[in-house]
Amino acid sequence: MNKEEKELLTKIKDSDYGLFDELNNPSNQEEKTFHKLISLGYIEEVSRKVFSGRVERDITRYRISKKGHSVFFSWYRRTWFYISNDIRAIIVSSITAIVIIVVSVFVGQSEHTQTVSPSETQFKKQEIITNKIKQDDFVEAQLPQTEEKNTEKEIETYYPVIKVVDGDTLSIDMDGQKQTLRLIGIDTPETVHPSKPVECFGREASAKAKEILTGQSIRIEEDTTQGELDKYGRLLVYVFLKDGTNFNKMMIEQGFGYEYTYDLPYKYQQEFKLAEQTAREQKIGLWADGVCEEPQEDTASTLEDIFNPQITETPVKSNCSSNVYNCGDFTTHKEAQATYDYCGGVNNDIHRLDNDKDGEACESLP
Repeated sequence: MNKEEKELLTKIKDSDYGLFDELNNPSNQEEKTFHKLISLGYIEEVSRKVFSGRVERDITRYRISKKGHSVFFSWYRRTWFYISNDIRAIIVSSITAIVIIVVSVFVGQSEHTQTVSPSETQFKKQEIITNKIKQDDFVEAQLPQTEEKNTEKEIETYYPVIKVVDGDTLSIDMDGQKQTLRLIGIDTPETVHPSKPVECFGREASAKAKEILTGQSIRIEEDTTQGELDKYGRLLVYVFLKDGTNFNKMMIEQGFGYEYTYDLPYKYQQEFKLAEQTAREQKIGLWADGVCEEPQEDTASTLEDIFNPQITETPVKSNCSSNVYNCGDFTTHKEAQATYDYCGGVNNDIHRLDNDKDGEACESLP
């Protein structure tokens, strides 16, 4: 399409979008161009029946074709131009209705959010708090059992040591009362037996026990397999230091005592037996070469030997039928001990010479 054709087509478009007759007062050139546009399909003829009075006749009119409009409009504008006014109205009304509905829904939701009642808000807050509490309870229920064990360990009770008798016997202050302890699974050489000489390495064992325990606080552990008390009223226990060391086992593995099973197997029996075997093999303490001339197995005393000694001489004060003596009736500890042992020791302390039941009578005497 040349410039003249486009200008003429523009002139027609600007003047009338509908049907039209011949050009108004066209120039010769415009008329030629007009017919050329018709031949090229930019303008099309439209037959239309009209009435002149009662006579119907056909007339020819013209309009810009779709091809002609394509020069000025995109496809959607051409489509909009060629659809009828009724369809246009329906489309516009539909779009308007959709927009109104969408806006109404959006505004309604906003108003609902803004007009939540205080009771609803409080309920939601309470629900959040409840869920939080449930979560905390669940987490607490899932805590490892090791934490419970740690808590138990934190409340372990320690008792102050008030006296070390020898390597396997001591006394503690238990809730304001003096309690004598006998260590389970160990026997050390004798040093305080009234009718026996001091046994090999006994002094060293006693000294070691006093070095470690004097002025300290200890934790004790009982063993149901051994009972609570021995027949002398002493509490049967394992002793643990504050650093967790098993004192019974330590004395054996350092060569200060023997593994000792009184009757039934006990909790740490295998550990104690292994500790003695190791001390023997490494020649530690009483197992060292040349320390004790006689085999240590022959000098080890049983509980019966220590606390039920065989009395070969009758003491001066030998009345054991009733409580007729007290510590004031004796001048020395040895004399009181002789009567105490003769009458049966801890099992028959008829004269009450051993209040703490540690096997020693009238300890305050020289």
